[in-house]
Amino acid sequence: MKKEIKGFVIGSIVTFILTATVGFATGTFKTVDMYENNVSIYANGNYVDSPNFTYNDTTYVPLRAVLELMDCNIDYDDSSKTVNAK
Repeated sequence: MKKEIKGFVIGSIVTFILTATVGFATGTFKTVDMYENNVSIYANGNYVDSPNFTYNDTTYVPLRAVLELMDCNIDYDDSSKTVNAK
């Protein structure tokens, strides 16, 4: 009887740890399919020399690459996770 209770307790603890870890990770990461483009992108007449991707019929480029070509000053506030471009 003691052996069965011990096995149940250990099994419950292991299940809890595995479930808690997987539950946390699923809220953080998401896998998506995207395609690398050969689209030419220009900002202020300057070519954005940075990879761009399509996801759900929308083209994405790195924000910093575009803002730098537009002569913007870029500040990042880590505490509020905010990008300020002027």
